[in-house]
Amino acid sequence: MKELPEDYYTEDAEAVWEFLQAHPHLLSVLVEGRAVVARHFPGSQVVLMVDRRNEPDGQLVAYIRTDLETDAALERLNAFDNEWWLRQSFGVKCDLLFNLSARASERGQR
Repeated sequence: MKELPEDYYTEDAEAVWEFLQAHPHLLSVLVEGRAVVARHFPGSQVVLMVDRRNEPDGQLVAYIRTDLETDAALERLNAFDNEWWLRQSFGVKCDLLFNLSARASERGQR
């Protein structure tokens, strides 16, 4: 099995790779996007998940795990969107979404 783009994580690598094989145009966006995420969310993890609930063929979701308070995280997500994601999202249609996720410690889980 291939490796995910650098600094991405997943709990279901097989599902993510199947999705990426069907949507190879996302790889370059993920590689570029990781550097942009790092600027706005230093020290964050990004977890990839295939979500099949809303799109007929599914959607790859890149969850940015952050320890930031909600307001600060949303402000940085807005800056991320304005700096980079809004331009990229036209090329990926509904195949990819970046969103926020609290770290497990924030949710009271281990």
